[in-house]
Amino acid sequence: MSRDDVIELIRRSGDEVTLTVRPVLELSELTMRPGWETGDGGREENLRVVGNLARTGSVNYKHGEGRTEEQLSAEKRWQDEEHMWLMHRGGFSAARRLREDEATGLPEGKLTIRLQHGGEILQVDVEDVEKANPLQLDRTEDMSCLPNINESGLLHVLRQRYACNLVHTYAGPVMCIVNPMHPLCIYSEKVIHMLKGCKQEDMPPHVYAVAQKAYHAMVTSHRDQSVVLVGRSGSGKTTNARHALHYLAVAAGTVNKILTVEKLNAIATLMEAFGNSRTALNTNASRFTQLSSLDFDAAGQIAAASIQVYMFEKARVVRRPEGEPNFHIFYQLLAGCDSDLRRELHLESMEETSLFMTPLSRVEDKQRAALSWGRVASAVEILGIQENEAKAMWCVIAAIYHLGVAGAVTGMGSTKAQFGNPAAAQRAALLLGTSVEALSRAIFNPGQMLSARGSFRGTLNRNKPDLSLEGAINPLEALEGMVIGLYAETFNCLLSLINRCLSSNYRTVNSIIVVDSPGLQNPATAGRHSGATFEDLCHNYVQERLQYLFHENTFTAQMDRYAQEDIPFAFETSSSTPESMVNMIDKPIQSPIVIDALVEPARLKSQFVVHHLAGTSPVLYSATNWLKAARENPVSRLASTVLQDSQKENICNLFLTLRGPVPSVLSGSCVGIEGSTSLRRASSMRRTHTTGVAGTKRRSTALQVKFQMDGIVETLRRTSVHYVQCILPQHNAGLCDLKATLSSPTKNQNAAEVVMNVPLVRRQIRGAELVDTLRMNRQGYPDHVPFAQFRRRFEMLAPAEARTTGAVLDERRAVEGVMPHLDVQQSAYRLGMSMVFFRAAGALAQLESHRDEKLRGDTVTWPVREWCVWKVFTKWLARCYDVHAQRESLRAKEAEVEDLRTRLQKTEKERSELKTNHDRLEARSRYSNVSKKTQKMEMEMLELRMLRTSVMDEDDDDDDDGDDNIYKARFERAVREAEIAKKRAEKEHEEEVEQMTAVKKMLERKLGETVQEYEEQQQQAQSWKRKTVKLQSEFEDFQHQMEQQTTRNSQLERKQRKFDAELHRAQEELAEEVQKRERLLREKDEIAGESYRLEQETRLLKEDHGAAQEKLRQLQEEIEEFERAAHSKDDKELLRLRREKHDLDKKQQDQEDELDEQAGQIQQLQQAKLRLEMENEKLRQSHSKELDAHEEEMEELRTTTSKRTTICRLKEVIDHFQAEKENGRGTEQKAQEEVKKLQRELRELKEEYANLNRKESEASQRKHDLELSMETAEATTEQLQSDLRLAFKRIDDLQNALEDEIMTDSDLGGNDRWHS
Repeated sequence: MSRDDVIELIRRSGDEVTLTVRPVLELSELTMRPGWETGDGGREENLRVVGNLARTGSVNYKHGEGRTEEQLSAEKRWQDEEHMWLMHRGGFSAARRLREDEATGLPEGKLTIRLQHGGEILQVDVEDVEKANPLQLDRTEDMSCLPNINESGLLHVLRQRYACNLVHTYAGPVMCIVNPMHPLCIYSEKVIHMLKGCKQEDMPPHVYAVAQKAYHAMVTSHRDQSVVLVGRSGSGKTTNARHALHYLAVAAGTVNKILTVEKLNAIATLMEAFGNSRTALNTNASRFTQLSSLDFDAAGQIAAASIQVYMFEKARVVRRPEGEPNFHIFYQLLAGCDSDLRRELHLESMEETSLFMTPLSRVEDKQRAALSWGRVASAVEILGIQENEAKAMWCVIAAIYHLGVAGAVTGMGSTKAQFGNPAAAQRAALLLGTSVEALSRAIFNPGQMLSARGSFRGTLNRNKPDLSLEGAINPLEALEGMVIGLYAETFNCLLSLINRCLSSNYRTVNSIIVVDSPGLQNPATAGRHSGATFEDLCHNYVQERLQYLFHENTFTAQMDRYAQEDIPFAFETSSSTPESMVNMIDKPIQSPIVIDALVEPARLKSQFVVHHLAGTSPVLYSATNWLKAARENPVSRLASTVLQDSQKENICNLFLTLRGPVPSVLSGSCVGIEGSTSLRRASSMRRTHTTGVAGTKRRSTALQVKFQMDGIVETLRRTSVHYVQCILPQHNAGLCDLKATLSSPTKNQNAAEVVMNVPLVRRQIRGAELVDTLRMNRQGYPDHVPFAQFRRRFEMLAPAEARTTGAVLDERRAVEGVMPHLDVQQSAYRLGMSMVFFRAAGALAQLESHRDEKLRGDTVTWPVREWCVWKVFTKWLARCYDVHAQRESLRAKEAEVEDLRTRLQKTEKERSELKTNHDRLEARSRYSNVSKKTQKMEMEMLELRMLRTSVMDEDDDDDDDGDDNIYKARFERAVREAEIAKKRAEKEHEEEVEQMTAVKKMLERKLGETVQEYEEQQQQAQSWKRKTVKLQSEFEDFQHQMEQQTTRNSQLERKQRKFDAELHRAQEELAEEVQKRERLLREKDEIAGESYRLEQETRLLKEDHGAAQEKLRQLQEEIEEFERAAHSKDDKELLRLRREKHDLDKKQQDQEDELDEQAGQIQQLQQAKLRLEMENEKLRQSHSKELDAHEEEMEELRTTTSKRTTICRLKEVIDHFQAEKENGRGTEQKAQEEVKKLQRELRELKEEYANLNRKESEASQRKHDLELSMETAEATTEQLQSDLRLAFKRIDDLQNALEDEIMTDSDLGGNDRWHS
């Protein structure tokens, strides 16, 4: 519902609107990132205002260090209970190991567990259980954060997240995506803008995050990137590939709208129509491998794009498994075209059955096909395909349909092949722009057609072999060959039209390639037990090669890099590598043991089973008609000739102009390479495939698949590969009507099995080597930066004295000087010979965050673009860049020439060696022939001599009659001796036969015993290997936990040092406070002395005032007496009285001046009092803050002490490891040494914990001393305040007394004035 619809609905609703709020689970990780619980509201405000997640997730390596008492107690309870997963055929179950006092009399290799559901107690093998992870990690974003990495832990996380619609999960460097089987609202442009410009640590797991990571790596490293999606058929690879392309098109932007979202949707629609079909596993299965290349310019915008298609299953247009339909475009064209186009394509009546069309049985499929035709027509318009070009393709598609109706039969009384339905053949010929005779000649007599053409197209025919030498071809096979060729040429034409729309003349510098291929095909899982086809084997071979490439990049390349950089690292994978399977398919293996492990016979002679992906996916194959499928049909080569010789101008021009000048040896199998001007960056791939032309001349489909896959792998090896593992939750997840089957569980299924088929997902995890990948990623150092780049990038974080000045001669030494000043743990990095290696724990991301903060704080904005010099500089820089780019291209060309020269020399050397071997073999064969002839001649000479001797004896019979008896006796004696010798020889032969029979029986018995012993030893070795791998995995998990504990200890040490520094600072401040208090005490004493002096002066004044009052009273009495005797006094007495009055006025004025001075002193004392109160309050607040900080530090120190139980538990685990490894004979010695090393490390940890306890006690004592000093300071302050209050009270009393005296004096002055 759009925004306008919602507004209109609100307007019509009246006065009240009822809203039902439903949570969207899949958006939870986008709206709330980890680390927001720390209270930093800036990130949430940034997301609300800006709408971007940049710098929000980078706090992952910061939060989570401090834990509460409840969390610590819960973790302790979890460790004490020993939760485990019991693995069984149906999946895994939660259990808890019973303690030693609860389990008695257990045999070796057994343990007792209690199931959480049901409480049943079982005795199981140690190999059948795996350690469980804490509950708070059930829905973790990255499975490499799990303490115990095992299959059950990974399955539990995937199932928990999948139940909350969180289908994306990080598995170290790999992104795992489970097919949601229903639309989700996490693929929109708002989400794209949220992730735009983010780094990997800022983004939640999402397919957009993979695309953003590839784009960010391309921009920063200036190296080509690639995104490879692998998985089973129906797991959602094509959909996720389109999401990645959608993100790149929106986030990166395009130049002149070369690639927009509308064009991407149009390309996807056409590729689905022409290249997808429904299979037993997927309703929309891709039948080709697609490489989508996005080329970027120097500004990071898309300047061009291209699409290459490999291993297109073109034979599917005529040959398919029973019940599976043809490509979608046939049904969409037949169901959706309008009346005019239908009449033009002669499709008015479709009552006749076509050999190449499996009719759609369901009405909804026909309706869906009719609706899809409208999208196909819109896509053609969006991509700029002209109407005559589109009609040319529709004509070929309709002609294929009519050829299927026409059929092929043999004439009555002759062996000549012909069409079974001439009318349908006539319609097909009209659509192709040729005659029925020419079409028949091209299909049934290809050799005659070529000889009739002569040298008219000598250039094109020069590379075409004589098809008459191919032998007799069945008429139906010939028709199928023509149809295959027509559809392959049409598909090739469509790819060329798409690439024409995406091509441009802009300069590009880097590319991102997205690889999408058909998934692993196993039709038996969908109920089709007739066996997989040859095409399925080709698609499975592609998955094997991609998995082998993943194994090389993830394990082999990293191990080689560690060895090259002299970094000690040992790692052994727990599963077999895909190398043996790839080698078995590519070339014959001499060892029968390897073949027996990979291939086994099936029930029928024509069937066999191949164990793909390390034996996790056994696929049943049927070898029926494989020779026919493995050879290219010779008639298919003439399809291009028929189309280019068409009488229709649109067909002729289309297939002549879009076909490149090089003859397509791989036509129909590798399209999109030739004939496109936009594929300049695919030149390496073009070279890869043209070098294999000599091998493909044999017209072998298997060789074509191998050479194409070699080219794809070589292209990917030149890029940085980002892998996306798509996971199939159910066998039928790729089928469209899955919701009906999953609406409710069946009788034999529970709700958990409906959500996810755990055994199926377990096999996919094993085949993808996810457990080994996570272990390798966590134990190794996957992030690496060259020394020079690292120094230039992060040297700014070090202090000025640690930075290098001037030219750097030794980069390693410079980096060694910088590293101690960076906030990186020593265990988180290693220095190699030429680069720095970091663990995958966020160390490099933390440095990047610190660098960003540093740059953000030091940024100064200058109006550079307004300067004229800047414009001149940019022009000069552009010219320099062009020159540099030309130099780089020249260097690349020179490197390619040198590479070709090296390859040529190698080829010449191999050729000479082969020639020498050939000559040697010929000499041997000649020598053997000569020796045989010599022996034969010697036998003939011996026979001739014997014959001559017998003839001479006959001639001499007449002369030797006397000696006849002698020779006769000799002859008889010789005959008897010969018979005796013959009997003796027969007897000896019988004895020898009996002896040989006895020896044979004995050897057979010994062989049987040896084989049985070998099998037992092999089983025992496999069992020990499994135990060793499991122990190694647990040991590595324990080592990882120990490293985490070491990291936490180092952090606590840093905090302790920080605490000591703050304590020293607090002590210095306390000393300053003591000095201030002493100064205040001195001021207080001074004030007290001044107050005493004022009191004395006030007392004296009071006394003077009393005396003055007494005198005044006496004067008043005298005045009264004077008034009574006024007339009797003379002037002299009056003058004396006036003089006394003047003296009293002067004394009163002096007293008023003294009172003013006392009032000023009182005001100063009040200000001093206020200042003292403010300073005291400030001191109290600072001390309270220091005490709070000290209490927090003490709380963290107490937290560390609670790890003692964990150490005890870990010690028990080590003892268990020692007991297991002592039974492992000599193979476990290395593990014992490592356990001893861990024990030493544990002792060291205990000593460190003892030191921490001592430091904790010292900190407690310091805290107690500080509290006492604070109490003393507060008491002193209160005493000072009470003294000040007392002084002020006394001053107030003195002031009141003075005011009374002044009032009295003023009254007295008034009386005097009244008298005067």
